[in-house]
Amino acid sequence: MSVGKNYVYKLAQRTLGDHADEWLDTPRLGLGETLTATPTTPRSLIESGCPACISSVADVLESLESSTGESR
Repeated sequence: MSVGKNYVYKLAQRTLGDHADEWLDTPRLGLGETLTATPTTPRSLIESGCPACISSVADVLESLESSTGESR
């Protein structure tokens, strides 16, 4: 089952609160379908529309959310 853009943006807001936009716009390694040496922003992956890319960002956010023990 794939997740949509709106779900991921809401998850980012719920998980990261005021820091969501900063996190979404910070280049990161190891996101997306292919692991390359080029950093990619979570937002660019979401906006690409690629279901696997969107899911990879959602997976990271869900992991962050569960590691905090609570959602904001």
